[in-house]
Amino acid sequence: MTVRNEYGQSFRPKSIPTALASPYLTDTLGTYTDTKGNTVTNGDYIDASGNLIGPLAGPAEKADGIADIVYARFNRPVYDQQERLLTHGPFYTNYVSIGQRRGNTNFNVSFQNTKQDGVMILVNGYNRQNFRVNVDQALTPRFDLSVGGFFGKSNNNQVTQGPGSPFFAVTFIEPNIDLFAKNPDGTPYAAKIPHLLPNATNPLYRLANEHINTDRSRYTGYAKAVYRIFDWLSFEGNYNYDQESANYTQERPKNYLNSSGLPTPGFLVKNDSSGRTFNTGATLTSVRNFRLGSLGVRNTTKAAYVYEDQTRSVFTLTGGAFTVVKTPEFNAIDFSQLTPGSLDISIRNKNYYVVSGFDVNDRYLIDGLVRWDGSSLFGPDSRWQTYYRVSGAYRLSEDVHLKGIDELKLRASYGTAGLRPTFDAQYETFAIVGGVPVKQTLGNKALKPARSGELELGGNVDFLNRFTLEYSYSRKETKDQILLVPLSSATGYQNQWRNAGTLLGHTHELSLGAIIMDRPDFSWRLNIAGDRTRQVISDLAKDVPPFLVGPDYAGNNDVTQHFKIAKGETFGVIYGTKIVRSFAELCDDPAKKLAGCGAGLAYDPANYVVNEDGFLVSRTTYHTKNETFLKYVDPTGASVVKIADVNPDFNLSFTTNLRFKGFTAYALVDWVQGGKIYNGTRQWPFFELRDRVYDQSSKARVNCAGNPDPTCPYSTGKKSGSYYQALYNGINPIDFFVENGTYVKIKEINVSYSIGRSFLEKIGIGGISGIKLGVIGRNLFTFTKYSGYDPEVAGLSGDPYSFRFDGFSYPNFRTLTGVVELSF
Repeated sequence: MTVRNEYGQSFRPKSIPTALASPYLTDTLGTYTDTKGNTVTNGDYIDASGNLIGPLAGPAEKADGIADIVYARFNRPVYDQQERLLTHGPFYTNYVSIGQRRGNTNFNVSFQNTKQDGVMILVNGYNRQNFRVNVDQALTPRFDLSVGGFFGKSNNNQVTQGPGSPFFAVTFIEPNIDLFAKNPDGTPYAAKIPHLLPNATNPLYRLANEHINTDRSRYTGYAKAVYRIFDWLSFEGNYNYDQESANYTQERPKNYLNSSGLPTPGFLVKNDSSGRTFNTGATLTSVRNFRLGSLGVRNTTKAAYVYEDQTRSVFTLTGGAFTVVKTPEFNAIDFSQLTPGSLDISIRNKNYYVVSGFDVNDRYLIDGLVRWDGSSLFGPDSRWQTYYRVSGAYRLSEDVHLKGIDELKLRASYGTAGLRPTFDAQYETFAIVGGVPVKQTLGNKALKPARSGELELGGNVDFLNRFTLEYSYSRKETKDQILLVPLSSATGYQNQWRNAGTLLGHTHELSLGAIIMDRPDFSWRLNIAGDRTRQVISDLAKDVPPFLVGPDYAGNNDVTQHFKIAKGETFGVIYGTKIVRSFAELCDDPAKKLAGCGAGLAYDPANYVVNEDGFLVSRTTYHTKNETFLKYVDPTGASVVKIADVNPDFNLSFTTNLRFKGFTAYALVDWVQGGKIYNGTRQWPFFELRDRVYDQSSKARVNCAGNPDPTCPYSTGKKSGSYYQALYNGINPIDFFVENGTYVKIKEINVSYSIGRSFLEKIGIGGISGIKLGVIGRNLFTFTKYSGYDPEVAGLSGDPYSFRFDGFSYPNFRTLTGVVELSF
């Protein structure tokens, strides 16, 4: 019996600096004023000349547009809004396991309870309970039966991610706004934002009043029977069942206040989904030893059949406006605002395969596999495919004995596999707009699996009884890639899933293991593993022009598209606007080159200057309110150009295990070298003057009273808000937000001490066979120049390899856990 309890704390991520100054005038109390000293009520604005304009009008700036009036002037309070939103959240896990072997029966029963609050205040977090049972029974000397089951349920009081999420909203809140202030009715977390910026909302008000919950339950069960027909031949049958249901609710109550402080009708969303998957299979396995002349051969052969059946149903109902308060039911919704939706999925797959491996003289290892794969995800003409694998290895050290070499093995393999599409890829899809079906995706019944062929070469060597070195090279070519390609408007459809591309990848992997010390009371092992991958789109269907894809904000990859799909292009390259940083770059533009680049010509280098930010700007606008960067045009005339490659130069991980008597220690360090990250989280606030670069208060101020020179307030390098706002670039990619993706992260340190039975008996605790005390730290320290929360980003799509994109997703955070484990 084992009882294990963990208690820990999640620590909020670092705060991201924001602008601590604005272009707006205030009085000594911090109240906004016009240039004549008239008080401006919160929500009112002054015009470009500094005069009062109407309440809740669009924001205006003082004449020079420079954000150099600090919010904290006249001892006015300012707040770190991220610090007020984020907190240190506790979590705990309780685990009990009972296992025993009696005669021919082996069983284990376990229960786990988990509670995690996360790092955001006003969120109840995640709760989960799991129960598991496994039983193995030898019914006869030749017949074994195994059965097991799992039941789990969870509740997740979650928050949205992407635009509109708390992490999104907090980046737009000015530091002078008190998120903990009260509303006029006395309720907490003032909803009204004094400066009515489009994306500025009080995240605390939303967290306190809008409720998002997902209740999920899952049941899995399995049964496996093994019958040994002969000593060399066995039969195995298995059945696995998985059933899951989830109930999602999002409720915004009636009279929910918007950022203007005005009541709204609220809404209610419910999503109920359920599904079940089962698979069953049968395997016949033979293991024979025989001689072939002077060769001793051991053969293991398996023939198997697998059937998979999956169904899923989803029903969604959205209600747009409540008619009464405090009644979160659809009966209280205006029926004209109800929008239903549903989805039914059914997928069936069949697999037959034969695999056979030969071990010859314990030197030569040969393996082969053939698999027939059928899936309902494809049209009738493409449902059945054949795949294979061939591999071999040679234990060279058995024939060639080298001093200090304990094991030397060379290996090679080649295999094929298929990749499946989404359920709806072969069907036409429509959207209902105003009650009328509108064409979306053109179906493709001829769609077939993407076919991947991979060659792997490698070897490993064990030497000096301490070291293990392993190297692998992989060449993987995936033809008939399944891509959602845009279509000509003449088809009437927006896009179609097609077998339209070929992706060629090369990967190198190298690992080194070392036994630094190995004694009865002390051992120390170190492992280093590294890899480097490069992928190229080696082919694209002739009738498919190059196009841009993802990543996404909150699942919407149409908001901004960065990555180019084109023949010959490296996979993971970002395209967008490039800022001109030299006169030579300016003259790459063929139109400018044709007009003339050089002294005395149309584009004279004397007319340009590189400013304080490293941007080439027109000398006539330099140090004026109209100063702006220039957009690069490449020699082909393209203005959307390559601005970054997300692929790291290499990845390395270091693990170490140390044991000294009862003490054990484990550490994991990850190092990602090179590659770029696109900081979309930073880009969006540029639209509303909230990024740290807008703050010009640290730059020297010039007294321009009576000085008509337009360069006067800017002569010390101060820039207007419009200069930086241009970098927003319509939320389209621009190289200003491309950052170095290098980082070193201490992912985990695990230290524990075990107390054995003998010591416990000496101190009078004989009923316990062992006690283990430990401390675990995860995501402890990150060393990086990346300015966002965490360089370990994957976008909301979850793919860290192709989309290193930061888009307001929930960041990784540091955790520290204490562990107590008792064994009986």
